Amino acid sequence: MENKITQYKWVDNMGTNPASVDLDTGIVQLNRQTWGSYSKFQQKFIIKHEEGHLNNPYGSEYDADRYALNKMAGTESRSLAKSVHALESIPGVTESRVEKMYVEALKLDASMGNKIAEKELLKIKNMNGKRIKRATGTEAETILKNRGNSHKTNGFVMGNYYFSFTNLFLMVIIILMLRRKNS
Repeated sequence: MENKITQYKWVDNMGTNPASVDLDTGIVQLNRQTWGSYSKFQQKFIIKHEEGHLNNPYGSEYDADRYALNKMAGTESRSLAKSVHALESIPGVTESRVEKMYVEALKLDASMGNKIAEKELLKIKNMNGKRIKRATGTEAETILKNRGNSHKTNGFVMGNYYFSFTNLFLMVIIILMLRRKNS
């Protein structure tokens, strides 16, 4: 049975740490000064990270990161890439930790059938311990497809927006119908 967060509490003077959890009470302390600087997705990732500590009190930051990645995977478009970016956006998180999460995201995505993620993992494996040149931006989003949400691959991304072909088709039909009505 998973432990659940029991309460959220605003706290001042936490430095740059966005949140922490009391393992005995399940109360999550949120940093009042920094919390608003994170996107809604990043905030959810941080909460899941803290929940990871609660469910594995002897685990490492890496274990809590993996817990959050698995919980966030498939919750919305580009969730794996967004999870890696969420971790990367937290001050003090090392590049090594982000690289490990990138590899975990690739493994998760490859297990869901993403052939590009499989190729990226093979490329990393063949580096024999050299520093990973991690894909970023659009390249990372292409590699880190999305676990679940397969319907969201039927479209395209422009900037930060996703356009499904189905929705575009429906909009064209509506426009044509309105034009016909006004004629």
